[in-house]
Amino acid sequence: MKKFIMLIIAITLTTTLAACNDGADSDSAKKDEETNTEQQEQAKQGVEISEDEKVKDDKIVLSINDTDIKGKQYNTIYEQTKNLMNQYGQDVSDKNMIKEQTLNTIIGKELLTQEAKKQDIKFEEYIKQETEGIKVTDEEVQSAYDKIKEQNKDVPKLKEIEEQLKQSLKQQKGNQKLQKKIDELKKDAEIKNMI
Repeated sequence: MKKFIMLIIAITLTTTLAACNDGADSDSAKKDEETNTEQQEQAKQGVEISEDEKVKDDKIVLSINDTDIKGKQYNTIYEQTKNLMNQYGQDVSDKNMIKEQTLNTIIGKELLTQEAKKQDIKFEEYIKQETEGIKVTDEEVQSAYDKIKEQNKDVPKLKEIEEQLKQSLKQQKGNQKLQKKIDELKKDAEIKNMI
């Protein structure tokens, strides 16, 4: 369960960071085409994606508040999701689980993008606004370090990895805050799954 939660956080972070790097002024599908080219190449080096896992590039897979998400974007996120799951030691044979995680990732990203547009700010500004002010205490860092040390005795001393651990915890808290926002946005969203 702990690995699965970390996987979800990693997927959300990857998608969020990919979205933060794009223009955010264009449609979501256009952004993903431009920013995910490098990630697609990396994904191709990982696990195989069979033809029955793919969706035709021009097929509409989701409609989120009247914004259509097409197969090309779905296929990209599906590959990233499957590769991340593989990297985290998860079972990648359950195609339905990968599909559901992919759809959830796309929905979350699109809802945040739409919310940023409503506020007339760029996506990356919106993400920064939603996640600013997150603090990580020394106690939280120590607790996380202790948990890591329980699982792996060959961990460097806390002082050597403290900043990295603090950043990781801050990202984790930011992702949790974004997920809470996504859950709120889903309540009022009109989402149609077409695959």
